[in-house]
Amino acid sequence: MNRGIVYQSRKMVSFSSLLDAPARRIAVYSEEGDVLYTDADARLQINSPRSLVLYSKTIEVKKPLGFVADPPSAAITDIAGAILDRAERGRRVMVVYIDGMGYEIYEIAKEKGIVPFISSMGEPQKALTVFPPITDVAFSSMVTGKTPAHTGIKSRGDSNLKCDTVFETFSRSGKRCTVVEGHIKILKDDSNTVLNIDENKDGIIDDEIFDSSLKQLKNRPDVILIHFHSYDELAHKYGPHSPEAMKQLGKIDGWTKQLAGNWDGDMIVAADHGLHEEGQGGNHGSFCPEDLFIPIIYGSNMRAAK
Repeated sequence: MNRGIVYQSRKMVSFSSLLDAPARRIAVYSEEGDVLYTDADARLQINSPRSLVLYSKTIEVKKPLGFVADPPSAAITDIAGAILDRAERGRRVMVVYIDGMGYEIYEIAKEKGIVPFISSMGEPQKALTVFPPITDVAFSSMVTGKTPAHTGIKSRGDSNLKCDTVFETFSRSGKRCTVVEGHIKILKDDSNTVLNIDENKDGIIDDEIFDSSLKQLKNRPDVILIHFHSYDELAHKYGPHSPEAMKQLGKIDGWTKQLAGNWDGDMIVAADHGLHEEGQGGNHGSFCPEDLFIPIIYGSNMRAAK
């Protein structure tokens, strides 16, 4: 339902009065690229339709980009800490990064039996990603544990990280770290990144990424991140719920199972963002649940658990 709103100069309203249901906590996305959390008893000062200020007992945010009521406790920035914690305890860590696999899509794929191996790893954590929910921005937050306000990566045009990735941190301590990517190095850091091309010309580079990853496992890295792109690509083309995209998600699940069978450490499966339906295909980068919520699945001692 559309309702007209008359904005008055410096009108102050309670945040909770804008909600359809009571909430205890809110996540506030700031213009600077931070994600801040506060109680839902905050108040909004409305100066104009495009000029808001949020006040609470703990924070003040000018021109917030958006809000999430009762956000999940997990966030994409938790992944870096999870990698660090496991590696510092002597655990080897593999991150399977499935581009575009939002939380909603994962739950649908799980219910339909499309991702039997990943779903067997345990219950997913529903997590918030950063804004804008696009690969360059979210990937940077995933491997630094910092929001865009601190990574310096706020759009596709940004390239220079302002903080270290977990790979750089571990490499300095003598640990072997590898990132297996497509044909472009997304993060401009000092990590050991293995690039791949579509050698068989089938239009999908993930089969080459999978084969390359199996070769890298023979080197026994302490930390390895494997970035699969094909679900995102097909979801853009055909739509996130399309048979084509879902079938590819099933292939990625099969590759993940094979990788786990060759890995005697812990595994983290996660995404950077989700996608929403747009026209005949899909897109992301918007402030909507489909784009902002991602799954994080943690598995331990994968070869033994197989």
